[in-house]
Amino acid sequence: MNKDFYDQTIIEIEGLIADKKYQEALEQINSELRMPYMPADFEAKLLKQQQEVGGLINQSNPNPKMWNLELIKKMLNQVDENLQLNAIEALKGFNIRAILPELKDFLINRNNCDENKVCLIFIIADQHINEEFKVVKKNGTYNINPSQFNLQDSLDNLKLIREKLLEIVYNDNPSLFNVCEFILNSYFYLAFPNFAQEDLNSLVAAIWYKASLAQGVEIGYNIVEENIKIEEQKFNQMVDLINSYNII
Repeated sequence: MNKDFYDQTIIEIEGLIADKKYQEALEQINSELRMPYMPADFEAKLLKQQQEVGGLINQSNPNPKMWNLELIKKMLNQVDENLQLNAIEALKGFNIRAILPELKDFLINRNNCDENKVCLIFIIADQHINEEFKVVKKNGTYNINPSQFNLQDSLDNLKLIREKLLEIVYNDNPSLFNVCEFILNSYFYLAFPNFAQEDLNSLVAAIWYKASLAQGVEIGYNIVEENIKIEEQKFNQMVDLINSYNII
């Protein structure tokens, strides 16, 4: 797997920290941690940087806030999506059964973004809560019992797609890969929990095609087919599906 992308991201964050741009660094770290898949060593570095930046921010704040369940509930009700995500990440250190009613309210609130709702589903799954949850998303409503749903299949497929895009796109055009990654992650959150059911090659091809269009280049089906084994009908269906989500 091409590690240049991950190494460069860590270097960029280190630069922000060195320049004392702690809030920008934290926002980029949280943005990366929001991604549903990342290599384990990359995640470990991000978490270490998150802890470092958090300490630096606290040093400049004479009254730093310490996470507790009451504060988490308050942050989940904020409009700011980053504050919500910070609260969701903080849940990893608590027994969330004590605030299940608030979490259920969060999942059905149409004002909360799909990304944070899916992140919360993963936190619930990690705590093995055997209960069905209703989730209201932009593209519909579904019920899910996270403890009985195979989340790993979705993550495995996401990993395969991301690695394929790294292989095909990153070395030649890192900025195009960034667009591909944005489309991939947006699609994952919108399509979840049905993401694992997709034709992976067609999805890779459609993301590459759509990302190229976003940069003003139409690569054409023939070029895509030379690099990825796909069927034209399935490819067109996947492009139409991505278009229907209005991702980009």
